[in-house]
Amino acid sequence: MIFPTGIDLMKNQVLRGLMDLNKTNLKSKGENSTRDSDDGQFLKRNFPSCTFTTMLVLFCICYMLFAIFAPSVLNARRSAWENRCKLTLKALGSSQLAFSDEHDGDYGTWNELTKTDYIQEGYMRDNIIGNYTIVTFDITKSEKNDDGEIIKPSTFTMIAIQKRRRSKLRTFAISEDQIPRVWVGNKNKWATHKMHLHNDELWEPLRQSRRYNEK
Repeated sequence: MIFPTGIDLMKNQVLRGLMDLNKTNLKSKGENSTRDSDDGQFLKRNFPSCTFTTMLVLFCICYMLFAIFAPSVLNARRSAWENRCKLTLKALGSSQLAFSDEHDGDYGTWNELTKTDYIQEGYMRDNIIGNYTIVTFDITKSEKNDDGEIIKPSTFTMIAIQKRRRSKLRTFAISEDQIPRVWVGNKNKWATHKMHLHNDELWEPLRQSRRYNEK
């Protein structure tokens, strides 16, 4: 047995109310859609105008439907934007690995990646990810001794933040270990921790982030 939901009951009440209003107005005006047997013409039927009560009920129904479905739609859009940001950061990290293989282990700057076609020409740091901008693109070249041996390896750090604060999107980052990270601290304090992705507890790897999985 299927039980009607609260919205179905409200719809039925509104329809009954509209039918009662139609019957009342038709009886008061004496305008029925009956055929006149004498002249063979139909009498004109005048539908009652929409009352304030009817408009108020319809407005309440629309508002309730919007309140039910709007949050789920916004959450789905937010999740899609964040997934696109993570995938783009992973792609940029893979481009850095390919670039380092051809340049003695050194990662490339944005201009170097663009010139070597690892990043398509025309993309900038503020338009490569929708609703995000890459505010940090730091590169450190490797240090070598006189024999050409690498003393200090090259590193890179990329951090993407939301363009608009109203979007309420999370901040993501990636470095040479190729593990995307999410910022779980104060949204305005990430800049002081941007160079410590590996050892900072406020940058949680997505593969190991319990807080991220819960969200």
